[in-house]
Amino acid sequence: MDINSAKNITNECVRLLDDGGMFDNPFIHKHIFKARLYRCMSSLHKIPAMKKINSIVFNIYNEVEREGIDQWVRDGFINETNIF
Repeated sequence: MDINSAKNITNECVRLLDDGGMFDNPFIHKHIFKARLYRCMSSLHKIPAMKKINSIVFNIYNEVEREGIDQWVRDGFINETNIF
């Protein structure tokens, strides 16, 4: 996918998630999510990427969220047994 298309898709996804309050989650780092989504989009062909955009966004979001939780556990802010 060309750079401009990848940027536009990434920015639109981030805007929609931001408008929906998805980045209010304290475990999600918006800049990490955006960077990963852009890298993913820029490495794909446009048509297959557009068919899979929902699952791509969902998987990256969950990955970033899990890393945020793991970081809070490592920092001692939360005990993982209290999460679930």
